[in-house]
Amino acid sequence: MPRTHRYPVFLWRSGTEAWAGRLLDDSWALGTACGATAGAVLRELKDCLHAVDTADEYLPQPDFFEPECRVVKAGAVPEYEVKKKSGAKETKGKRTQPSAESVMLRLPCVTGRRGSGLVCALLPTLDEEFEIADGDRIEEMALHYARQSLKGKTPADLLRLLPPEEWRLETISFTPRHKDGAAEKEKLVRLPKVAEHAGAPVLRRTARAWEREAEIAELESRLRQTRGNVLLAGESGCGKTSLLIEAARRVEIGSGGRGPGARRFWITSGARLIAGMRWLGQWQERLEEVIAELRRVEGVLCVESLQELMRLGGAKAEGSLAAFLIPYLQSGELRAVVEATPAEVEACERTLPGFLDAFAMLRVEPLDAAREDKVLRLAARSMGGGGAFDFPEEAAREAGRLCRRFRPYAGFPGAPLGLMNEVAARAREAGRNGTNVTETRGVFAGTTGLPESLLDEETRLEPDALRAWFEERIVAQSRAVASVCGTLVRFKAGLNDPQRPLAVLLFAGPTGTGKTQLAKLLGDWLFPHRKETERLVRLDMSEY
Repeated sequence: MPRTHRYPVFLWRSGTEAWAGRLLDDSWALGTACGATAGAVLRELKDCLHAVDTADEYLPQPDFFEPECRVVKAGAVPEYEVKKKSGAKETKGKRTQPSAESVMLRLPCVTGRRGSGLVCALLPTLDEEFEIADGDRIEEMALHYARQSLKGKTPADLLRLLPPEEWRLETISFTPRHKDGAAEKEKLVRLPKVAEHAGAPVLRRTARAWEREAEIAELESRLRQTRGNVLLAGESGCGKTSLLIEAARRVEIGSGGRGPGARRFWITSGARLIAGMRWLGQWQERLEEVIAELRRVEGVLCVESLQELMRLGGAKAEGSLAAFLIPYLQSGELRAVVEATPAEVEACERTLPGFLDAFAMLRVEPLDAAREDKVLRLAARSMGGGGAFDFPEEAAREAGRLCRRFRPYAGFPGAPLGLMNEVAARAREAGRNGTNVTETRGVFAGTTGLPESLLDEETRLEPDALRAWFEERIVAQSRAVASVCGTLVRFKAGLNDPQRPLAVLLFAGPTGTGKTQLAKLLGDWLFPHRKETERLVRLDMSEY
């Protein structure tokens, strides 16, 4: 028999004597219900659960446990829109003017835990929610999100957010008609084996799409349409995957948990789609099964790399996964979102233009420096949000500086965020409750192999000492050593072009004069933290 679930509900009453209620779960959103009494709100929410169960034959289990109510006091400065004036005359346009006085609001906050163990919190009247690893600093994080939400509010907006006269927690007991997940598993057999649902816990660790509200709104609008494929084009690491996951989550929440759209978006890669397929026709049969299941549940296939779709499956692009999918995309049997870099788009235009014709392109432009810095600050606060770990903003800025300076070819903000995650993971493994700039630089040095003396801006590179280091290891090549050392000194001073290689050096001379030795020494100096065999990549042209 199906098990009875208890769904937590937050109820509040405004000054108009009307009651409102909200189910405390973000994996599927049924919105809020209103009524003259608290009982009427609970009955309406239960009717909603019944409608979802009847329509879907599948109802997600509650994922908000041990709920508690508390109050967050947040100050807000109302902002007015006033007409611009020029002298004694009014000119066209408006400007925003903050009020001279702030307003202190008492906002209800509900905290609890997910089944995964994460601490979750909800500000119902602001429609804000977040998750952190530990609850020691839950009030500080709730205040942060409240301030962000209240910023720029007009007096009329703040009036609607005045403290409710009464609020409390209730529960709704409901028994689904079917066993939990049984119908969903009957529908989807092949798909869960080759793709992850966009709301899966493994994808929740993906960095949030900070500072991408405009792109998220645009993608969300396109995904809400019933037809059409989207190509997300942007440099590697610019946040395409995070943007896709956030937009997909909002679309699924907006579906109200009804119908197959409750689990619409499935994320995979070309390699995963054909993993284990060895015989002719195997991967084609698997893809046909995946497409059939997606069609039954009105699902959308999200692929992380256009290059993999073009490269895998056959010796040429005409026999690849991308070529196989073209007729399904053109006929509307399959709906897809594919991520691509500009270079991948250009390559596809040359080799398989028919694939691109099936997509509408959405470009994800790089963030400017100010927005990148803000993303790193927000990420640092998020990592330290539980109180058990401290990731200072100085360390976040250092991660950004190191990646811009020494890994300009890597994507932003993906590269510094990856470095920050690695720093935090190593610190936790070592039992430390925080990190600092020095540790960030040390992890970067270990990852890239570069010497810390080169990474530290405060450490001066002495040309004479550098030249002496090389001349101790190579004999009678002072001119070549001076050329190499001059290149390194300019690099240390930041006088090189960050968009181009450090240098192109041509060592010319008879056999045995030290050309290879000097190249090896350059690798030893630049990458002392790497294995000796990994410091130099040698290409012997006679092998080609």
